Amino acid sequence: MPIKAFINAGARPDAVQIGNELNNGFMWSIGKIWASDKSEKVGGFSSFLGLLKSASNGVRAAEKGGSKIKIIIHLADGGKNELYRNIFDEVTKAKVDYDIIGLSFYTYWHGSCRDLKRNMQDLHERYGKEMAVVETAYGFTTEDGDEQGNVFMVYSGDNDGYLPTVQGQATAVRDVISTVAGVPGGVGVFYWEPAWIPAKGAGLSADEGNTWENQCMFDFDGKVLPSMAVWNLVYGRGEVTNAWGRIC
Repeated sequence: MPIKAFINAGARPDAVQIGNELNNGFMWSIGKIWASDKSEKVGGFSSFLGLLKSASNGVRAAEKGGSKIKIIIHLADGGKNELYRNIFDEVTKAKVDYDIIGLSFYTYWHGSCRDLKRNMQDLHERYGKEMAVVETAYGFTTEDGDEQGNVFMVYSGDNDGYLPTVQGQATAVRDVISTVAGVPGGVGVFYWEPAWIPAKGAGLSADEGNTWENQCMFDFDGKVLPSMAVWNLVYGRGEVTNAWGRIC
């Protein structure tokens, strides 16, 4: 299996995420939790949880003979506490084996850092698990680098005070890191996707452009942005020189 292949190659993973943004299950329709309409037949919670257990058991089988591999269960909408309770209450009842609650959190979709903090505080108290924001991003510009159109656009009141600038991107990331670090059980933040620049072959498919390039941490020509320095600066590592030779 793929995990064993990584282990055999000397690249044992610290953690494995089983599924991506499982707000409505995965492996549709058998693993879909809620039907879109009355005519749709889905597996529901019982089938979804069965698949989730199988995935978790697969990780545990692969890790035998070595250090523990932490299992992540990941939902989107990181500011929506009701959603997380609905899913993880059932996951808890079913005794699914996992270690980390993963959250996607984009301020222009999922609310403010206050919403994220309230949700994470409740999740820690309710489930006692570690938590990580496994997806976050923010735009350094509203410009389009390839005429494909972009996911990130700033609407009035939706950006929670962050400007679509390099500094705005850095500040948004810093605030998410600060929020996660300030909550008991918060263990990390991952940026998605920092290097998805508007280059040939970097789109969602071979015949499409890129819809994410204005949220990269590199400019449209592939030069690292000063906002990249935030990952070092939050640790108090002092001044960081980026690829342009500027001090951040």
